[in-house]
Amino acid sequence: MNTNIKSGPTLAKWILFTSLGWIIGFILALLIAEPLGKIELDFFGLGLGIATGIGLMQWLALREYTTINSKWLWLTSAGMGGTFLMFDILIVILKALGFKYKMDGAPAMIAITLSIAVGSYVTGLLQNKFLIKNNYINTNGWILYSFLAWTTCSLFISVYFICMDNVFHIAFTSAGKIMNIFAFLLIGPILGFISGKKILTVLNIPKNSIDD
Repeated sequence: MNTNIKSGPTLAKWILFTSLGWIIGFILALLIAEPLGKIELDFFGLGLGIATGIGLMQWLALREYTTINSKWLWLTSAGMGGTFLMFDILIVILKALGFKYKMDGAPAMIAITLSIAVGSYVTGLLQNKFLIKNNYINTNGWILYSFLAWTTCSLFISVYFICMDNVFHIAFTSAGKIMNIFAFLLIGPILGFISGKKILTVLNIPKNSIDD
């Protein structure tokens, strides 16, 4: 048995770094979404920024383990960013075909949730195929956990803001703004907890952990 191999970060560390990644990613999204919006790529900027922030911080949590390298960041950005890019292209095509729709409020939240659901599946698939599966044995279920983690967060925030705005009508009151900040800060820990429960199990059994 090779005793030099570390199993992985603690769940608390994974949640912390994922939460920091969510905040950093949101800031990145705000910075790049507006200029990209000028060329009809608003959602691409949103997806790319958030995925880059989260992918970066998760990689920093994993980098001391030699089987996880910077591919984690690039695969996360490619999976989520690429999916949102396809979503923007679809919107451009629909506009060109004369479809009339209003992309704000509940319709926008639903569209973003569907994009995140697809993007999270693609992200998990890329991570599993090009990184995790090559280095670890217990990879079954990672794609599902990636999907569940991202989609749960998206559903949570979508339902929350739809209810706050359309049901309780307090989204922009003083109390509502405080609650909005709290709900925003919950996203990172939720994402980190759900994904962390699986990734730490995966990291427990590297392929090179057993020497004959």
